[in-house]
This record gives sequence, structure tokens and C-alpha cells, in this order.
Amino acid sequence: MKSLTQLLTLLLLLAILVEMPSDIAAKPRRSYKSSKSNAPFSYGATGGISISSIAPDNSSSSNCNFGFFGGGFFEYKFIENIGGQVEVNFIQFGGEKVPSSLVFNPSSSFLSDVKSVDLTMYGVDIPVTAKYHLPNASPDMYLKIGISGTYIVKAQAALNKESSIGSTYTSSTAYVDVTKKVQNMQACGIAGCGTSIPVGKLSIIIDVSFHYGITDLSANNVVANNGFSSRYLKLGIGVGF
Repeated sequence: MKSLTQLLTLLLLLAILVEMPSDIAAKPRRSYKSSKSNAPFSYGATGGISISSIAPDNSSSSNCNFGFFGGGFFEYKFIENIGGQVEVNFIQFGGEKVPSSLVFNPSSSFLSDVKSVDLTMYGVDIPVTAKYHLPNASPDMYLKIGISGTYIVKAQAALNKESSIGSTYTSSTAYVDVTKKVQNMQACGIAGCGTSIPVGKLSIIIDVSFHYGITDLSANNVVANNGFSSRYLKLGIGVGF
């Protein structure tokens, strides 16, 4: 119920930002890539790094995991300073040193000699955001808020093992496919900002956004109240047309 309330709140904020009177919508529009352009839409590609963590329901967050993302976007300007944007990204996210009980039964044979577990997920993320371009900013600067849905293609657990023979210690890492132990969809709330710098007929985009998971990612909940969600920061650079 808490996740549903958060999702409805985000949808309401998104609707308030993009819903404007028709007489205002009739004002001249310009593309963010140039103050001289009247184009109501723009598109491009971005990519960069993701800094993510896992937040278990019954314990503290995991250590950060560094991943990557890349994809494209399309923005349509409703009025001069407000637009709506849709992105499609391939993204890697997760967390290091997560509780093993998130994806394994505590008595699982996989956990023999395991000292820590890292969880990495790969998915297709589709953020939908409302963007507010700051008036008279040069170069263009914007704020954005919205929601995203991520289809998780694969989840993988890295089992960091340590064993000893006498006084000799050896370390190794084994990788286990745990795709079936996480949900195949995740919803996130998004807040971010960025800038678009004109370079000839193109624009260089620098974008920062924070994604806060609002749905449970656990598919098996091995232990009662043992769900988890993700949080990640995206730092991207791209080109706009």
C-alpha cells in the first residue's frame, strides 16, 4: 500500500507539471538545443555510469555497485519551458555485500565458504519525465521529475568465497544466475537535472538523475519480510539533435 501511495503521488506531480491551459500552450516553442530554434521536439543518445545499492526491508543498505547505462531519448515541448521526455536505456545496477538470504535459502549449498554476495541486475529501463527548462539560462539548464519501469533481463549473484588448507587461504568468485529469484519488473521514482550546451547544429548533454525503487524486487522472499528494492544514481553524457 505504501508503494502504491508513492506511485500515485509521483503520477499526480507529473500530471501537474505537464497539464497547462490551452491558451498558454499556444505560446511560441523553442528547442533546448538553441535559443533560436522553434522546434518543439528533440532527440538524442546518452550513456554513462550508474552508482547503485540494494535496500533490504529488514537491514541496512548494501555497498555501492558501479555499472553502466546507455540508450536514447525523445523530448516534446508542450510550451516554451516545459516538456515531456521518454528514454529507453539498457542499464546495469545492483549492490555489493548484500545479505545472502535475499536470493538464497540460508541452508543452500551455494553458500559453502561464501564470505560475501554481490548482486548485479541487467535491464531495459524506460523513464518518463516532465522537464522544466530554467528561463533565460545560458546554456540551457533543466530539472526533471517522473517515474520509470525497468524490465529485468538477467540477475546474477557473485559468491565471493574464501577457503583454507592449513595456514594457506585462497579466494575465488563463483557466479550464479538468480534471474528467477528477482521480479522481472521494477518501478522507480525519478528526480534529476542537467544542461544542454549548443555545439554547432548539435548539443552536448550532461545529465544527472536519481532513481528510487518503490516496488519489491524479491521474487521468492526466502525469509519473512525479506524483500528489497534498488536505488541508483545515473551520471550521463550525450548528444542531442
